[in-house]
Amino acid sequence: MIRIVAHVVVAALLGSVLAAIAYYLFFTGSWAWLNLIVWAVVAATTGFILRTWRLSILDCAIIGFAIVFTYSILGYQGSSSLLAVLPAFALIALVGALGTTAMGLVGQLVRRRTRTLDR
Repeated sequence: MIRIVAHVVVAALLGSVLAAIAYYLFFTGSWAWLNLIVWAVVAATTGFILRTWRLSILDCAIIGFAIVFTYSILGYQGSSSLLAVLPAFALIALVGALGTTAMGLVGQLVRRRTRTLDR
């Protein structure tokens, strides 16, 4: 149980840090969509590194949610209060979680295929 909690905390922190790095250092403005490529590579790599399907799904979903949720908060410049838009950001973050989970599963599939070829 403690191991799963550690995975959740580390994945959430990693996602938040990646969002902050992307927002302040990577692609911005009209090039911001290129961050999706970076995040997809991170998710596929995470899926490849983790040993089980379950951990790949869990970690990549949390990383994706944290990335999109944090990135949305950092970029918010609307006139409504931030609290009013958090539910919408959470819904959008679920889409991010689905995307990173899919890429994590691709990474896990590649891991399984390369391990089979090594035998």
